Amino acid sequence: VQSKSGKIINSEWSNIRLDDGTQVGIGIDITERKQVEETLRKSQQEFASLFRGAPQALVYADEKGNILDINPRFTELFGYTLAEVKGRNINDGMLHPPDKIEEGKKIDKIALSKGYINYETIRKKKDGTLFPVAISGSNIRINGKVKGMLRTFIDITKHKQDEEVLKQSEEKLKSILNAMSDYCYIRDKDFKIEFMNKPMIEKFGNQIGKICYKTLFNRKSPCPWDKFKEIQKGETVKWEYYFPEWGGTFEMIDSPIKNKDGIILKLGIARNISEHKQTERELTYLATHDILTGFPNRTLFDDRLTLAIAQAKRNKKKLAIMLFDLDRFKEVNDTMGHMAGDQLLKEVSKRMKSLLRKGDTIARMGGDEFLFLLPEISQI
Repeated sequence: VQSKSGKIINSEWSNIRLDDGTQVGIGIDITERKQVEETLRKSQQEFASLFRGAPQALVYADEKGNILDINPRFTELFGYTLAEVKGRNINDGMLHPPDKIEEGKKIDKIALSKGYINYETIRKKKDGTLFPVAISGSNIRINGKVKGMLRTFIDITKHKQDEEVLKQSEEKLKSILNAMSDYCYIRDKDFKIEFMNKPMIEKFGNQIGKICYKTLFNRKSPCPWDKFKEIQKGETVKWEYYFPEWGGTFEMIDSPIKNKDGIILKLGIARNISEHKQTERELTYLATHDILTGFPNRTLFDDRLTLAIAQAKRNKKKLAIMLFDLDRFKEVNDTMGHMAGDQLLKEVSKRMKSLLRKGDTIARMGGDEFLFLLPEISQI
């Protein structure tokens, strides 16, 4: 009907005949009820659309677990049609291997009590194929009472395969790290140690689960040399540092690795290069010094001369270069032998060195020839 104001009103009418034959019409405004019914109809349509189009396998069952409906994805995953499963109990073994039937019943009891479930298990397809599945679900309540249940099934076969590959990869990595003589450890972004290889455990004890900067470096706060920001960017960082707590200079290689959840961790490999650094220093010394006298050789003298000239120009100072040799040195070698000649050079070098100022340089050019470099002199 239409009201006086022109508004359309949904109404429900009934007629009553009185004793005197008069008819009375009674009209009830049911506009609100119709709106509720329309809202409910749309809601049911939306639910049906979502249920049918969901990418997960869905089962709608009553409060006792008797199947009322399934979606197309369920048929794809398990191989059953609605006609084959409707009315059957979700835990009657149709979807379960024999050893999982009781588990399914217990889980559904928990779901009825808690209102939801989330767990991983094994389920069975129509052809008997067993596969890993993630199951989640919730109860459907009407007026506060459970009237049904909705269960979601997701095939996690590939996920489990990926997990197994990652697990094997992690085990292989740890096996390799344990076979190394270097110190190796893995820690997370919160500095917690997740792995130490055997050499590191032998050195520091088993510190897995503890904070690395406290147990490995005896610090109260994170190490200032920490490279985790670079690690999080996917970078591998190589650096050297002297660790007195570890007893030497170490080459550090910090690399990003991911755990099974895809979270970036740091793999730290520490190699003691103290002997290597000492060898480097010795080789550098041999390359720049005369072995017999310990004086700089021509190479090092040239470097120091270049620097001294630049400083003299900048400071407007004078410098001197003097050539010095030993008279009749050849006669000593010829008459007394080279060992005596070497001893003479050592003694002369010792006396010349005692005359040097700090910053002066004496270099042996070869044989009995020496060069003096005297920077910052007032006169020549």
